[in-house]
Amino acid sequence: MKSFFRIRSSWFQVIAFVSGCLPYLNTISHEFVWDDKLVILENEVTRAGLDGLPEIWTTPAYIAGRDAWRPLTQSTHAWMWEFFGDNPLPEHLLNILIFGLCSLALYRFGKILFMNSAPSFVLLAAIVFAVHPVHTEVVANVKGRDELLSFLFSILALTLYLHHCRKNSKWRHYAILGSIFLFVLAMLSKFNSVTMLAFLPFGVWWCSPSGGRRPEIAGSLVIAFGLLGFAFYSEWIAALSILPAMFLFHRKARSRIWLGVAFLILPVSFYFFRNDAGPYDMNRSTGIATEPGILNNVLFGAEGTSETIGTTIAIMGKYILLLFYPHPLVQSYGYNQFPIHSFSHPAAWLSLLVLLVMTFFLWKGFRKQSPWLMGLVLFLTGISIYSEIFELTADTLAERNLFLPSAGFCLAVAMVFESISGTWGATGNFREYFLIGFAGFPIVVFFVLTIDRNRDWRNDLTLSENTIGYMENNAVAYANLGHHCLAYSIAADSPAEQLRYRRKTFEAWSRALEIYPGFESVKRRLYQLYMDVYQWNNQNGYFPAAEEQLRQAIMLDSSNPAAFFALGKLSFRFQKWKECAHHMEEAIGRGMNDSEAWFMKANSHLALGDTMRAKKVAAEGIERFATRPEFYALTAVYSLYAGDLAQAESFGRMALFRDPGFEPARQVMKNVFESKGVADSAAIYR
Repeated sequence: MKSFFRIRSSWFQVIAFVSGCLPYLNTISHEFVWDDKLVILENEVTRAGLDGLPEIWTTPAYIAGRDAWRPLTQSTHAWMWEFFGDNPLPEHLLNILIFGLCSLALYRFGKILFMNSAPSFVLLAAIVFAVHPVHTEVVANVKGRDELLSFLFSILALTLYLHHCRKNSKWRHYAILGSIFLFVLAMLSKFNSVTMLAFLPFGVWWCSPSGGRRPEIAGSLVIAFGLLGFAFYSEWIAALSILPAMFLFHRKARSRIWLGVAFLILPVSFYFFRNDAGPYDMNRSTGIATEPGILNNVLFGAEGTSETIGTTIAIMGKYILLLFYPHPLVQSYGYNQFPIHSFSHPAAWLSLLVLLVMTFFLWKGFRKQSPWLMGLVLFLTGISIYSEIFELTADTLAERNLFLPSAGFCLAVAMVFESISGTWGATGNFREYFLIGFAGFPIVVFFVLTIDRNRDWRNDLTLSENTIGYMENNAVAYANLGHHCLAYSIAADSPAEQLRYRRKTFEAWSRALEIYPGFESVKRRLYQLYMDVYQWNNQNGYFPAAEEQLRQAIMLDSSNPAAFFALGKLSFRFQKWKECAHHMEEAIGRGMNDSEAWFMKANSHLALGDTMRAKKVAAEGIERFATRPEFYALTAVYSLYAGDLAQAESFGRMALFRDPGFEPARQVMKNVFESKGVADSAAIYR
């Protein structure tokens, strides 16, 4: 059997690509899930197909109602919609292929970065990256293509740049131009690729010959500076980076021209897109029924420096833990999945200890120029944008945020494995057994966990139901579970299934409000659900159940008049006059402006024998609803009972003037004329 270390490197590339595709083959038959709705199914610009491309590239149309501009990613969705419509299979297949390319690109990047390392250990990094379960959110969720394309283009940009930097190729100016172009594509896919620019100077330093080439290191800093100017929409930063870049890299006029052209791409692109599209959006969608602020990021609720620092450090520790122990994996870290930690909390201290150890190894790696150093640097630069240090992000944390940083983690782990194997044994066979024996087990475990986690992403309901057990204190998760259960209850064929999912909706939304009582969108939707169930029970004759739903709605939101009004109507139906008068009074006091409320209230008082109050309510009704006939007819009835036939006739005529066919008014007029003994006139109204 041929040694694993003697396999041709070209086969390693095939292995890296296949390793990325294989774990996600079971997602091909999945539906559109989670944020796919916002980006594709509910996005009119995306569903316009190729006709929507001009708007995609000139307006922040990635997610409706959000200032998010990711035109390259959205263009791929529009293209797929044009040719495949709402069929999710091609979208999932494309995600799988792009992720395979990401694994292959990471292998190529690792070979450039670690030229003195065995290719098998670089392949190990690519395989671990490919099978790591933390990537399921990005690959199994079609919307995750923004992360995939951003990663792919930024890794290719670094690979191209560092390859020609290491070889000191005469084509370097072309390579720089290509790298800048790829970086721009990465940022047009998703903004977070900007963190790879921070890695660029470190990569140049690492790939330069012994002693380093200071002009190139400085030049890479200028490139990073210029691209940051593009990313943050500061054209003067991008433009000012042209001149020093030309002189730092080459003194030949031709090279200066190429570099000048390369950097002119930045301000020109900036000018075109800024005028039409507006700035990038740092906010990310975390679900359907969420609200901004503390519901998505608990740090918005941190009180004082201790809680802010403690929670920030604990979040970094959680990110690191997920890389080593990716369980449980959840799609939402809304309130209160990851609670506030004070600085004295053990999790904060343990996380701080881990970060200090990483800092020590970072310093030690720089001194000894250990290969795993560059993996650690790539991880730290990648995670920096989500560290909550520079500004609060939209989410407390998210597993998709680890997609780019995990590449650095995988490279660092592979280089540590190589260092250990070289220390413990010098023979190739030992290194091979070490690699297969010690690395093979976690790879198999990760592979199995990834396939299992993919099953959760089959549709919205499986995603919510299968993970809710890990999110018992997550208000956002329960809000979304209720949303999906309600959708399935409406679509279900059998009454039993409808009832089962509707009950789960009640339970989920009630639990969300227990966790976060101020969750207004859930409160409104639960209130409306109570009202909808009341309507169904009322129409089908289940009146006690209908009354119970209304009382539950009142307990949930006593400021809303709708439930009081409906409860008053139900009482009126069963001639519970006192209760009807009370409920209508409550509804009117809360802003109910429906003539029926005044009419039933007045009738209830009349039925209770309180003629004066009934007459007063009727007068208020005439004042508020002058075009409605019922209040004139009701006043005519009071006048008839009081023996004032002239007034009864007058109000009766006013009622009929507004509605000639209004039967109660016709009955009053008949009685009036019969009381007067005018039989001919009474006959007209019979």
